[in-house]
Amino acid sequence: MSDENQERSGQRVLIVDDDENMREIFSFQVRQLIEEEPCLAANAAEAISKVDEAAREGRPFNLILMDIRMPNMDGVQASKLLREAGFKGVIAACTAVSSGTGRRESIDAGIDVYVDKRYVKKETIQALLDQALSLDKNPC
Repeated sequence: MSDENQERSGQRVLIVDDDENMREIFSFQVRQLIEEEPCLAANAAEAISKVDEAAREGRPFNLILMDIRMPNMDGVQASKLLREAGFKGVIAACTAVSSGTGRRESIDAGIDVYVDKRYVKKETIQALLDQALSLDKNPC
């Protein structure tokens, strides 16, 4: 493991997407960067529950890769609820919709970055993990 990956080794990632294939793709990329297996959620309610559980255990997530378009509760609503509950890590909105519609709403909900999931590569996730690591070192 490289020094950079070693520094990221304590980080925890939650991948939230209703598409099982996307969860697997993101999971594969994350496993190349950190030692701990990423946690997976198929919908927003499951994600909120997992974030809650992780916080209670004292092992909060550093990064959430959040699909924006999901049935029942979308990623924007889930992100807003997570921020209201005190989640301080990085939330990356992942969407296949390329228009800017909803970006302002996403930012207002507490989403840190908006990425097109069709183009997310290991390097994108690495940059998001680095952003989360910098928050850990410099809490506001």
